[in-house]
Amino acid sequence: MQTIVDFGLVVLICIVQLIIYPAFHSIRESSFTDWHNGYTKQIGFLVIPLMLAQLGISSYTSLAFPSWFSITHTALVLGVWLHTFWVAVPIHQRLHKAKNAELIDQLTRVNWARTLLWICVFVLDIIWWL
Repeated sequence: MQTIVDFGLVVLICIVQLIIYPAFHSIRESSFTDWHNGYTKQIGFLVIPLMLAQLGISSYTSLAFPSWFSITHTALVLGVWLHTFWVAVPIHQRLHKAKNAELIDQLTRVNWARTLLWICVFVLDIIWWL
């Protein structure tokens, strides 16, 4: 189950990073805030349950079966959570107010860290299965 959740988050973050965030620039300024507010609510219905499942499974595994794998996995997942709520969410909150090309670029740039963390989480799963 953990690998499925981790894979789902990797696919989702890659779509966001490579397609959705760059497309923010194409949305007209007059409709951007409405679009962005709708987007964040809709994507939340996908991301929040997956992130909660990932954190729950990873935490349980670390506590029930402590190993280098489980502890590293949980540390990476916690890194994603910290980055999400301390870096990405504040930028999104500012974008809720108005379209800002510099903020969109900043969001795209800083989101690479989250993308790489989630890829590392999934790669760790693959290594575990080998």
